[in-house]
Amino acid sequence: MLKSIGFKNVIELDSLESIGSGDLSITALPFLGEHGDLDIRTKAAWFVRSDQTGILFAADSNNLDPILYDLLKQAVSQVDILFIGIECEGAPFTWQYGPLLPVAIDRKKDQTRRLNGSDCQKGLKVIKSLGCTEVYIYAMSAEPWLQFVTSIDPSEDTVPATNARQLVEECQKMGVKAIRLFGQADVTV
Repeated sequence: MLKSIGFKNVIELDSLESIGSGDLSITALPFLGEHGDLDIRTKAAWFVRSDQTGILFAADSNNLDPILYDLLKQAVSQVDILFIGIECEGAPFTWQYGPLLPVAIDRKKDQTRRLNGSDCQKGLKVIKSLGCTEVYIYAMSAEPWLQFVTSIDPSEDTVPATNARQLVEECQKMGVKAIRLFGQADVTV
């Protein structure tokens, strides 16, 4: 699709494949969660290494099995900064992927595969496995304009917002810098 709309240099990365130049590299990492736990070809968390800093963008990750992050830590070595989403009440996977299925699935089965990410406790396990020193919580769809695009409630008393606050508090207790992003922020590495 990207080539058909005019992009000339499109590179597809499989899990654990990297591309880079000089002291900058980008590695595609596998993750569980979100996207109904389906094996979506474009589903990847992105690990960016620049000089001596490792940054992991894992917005949609749901820590369904902590050993995955222990193994990823071994694969990429140092993860200094983690960007993670805490959308822990996702919709059934047919909300996004239903029209792509050849047949409708039973509602009970539909409820078993959600479009959700980690909650506070699962996020903490990711942070501890990776040994991050900074955490930025994002991709919560809390910006008010998104209520017209998604069904996500942007209010502060929702389960995801509560979990995000708890994650920030727990990180701070551990001496890990943590911020819940909203709208825009400047992050300097």
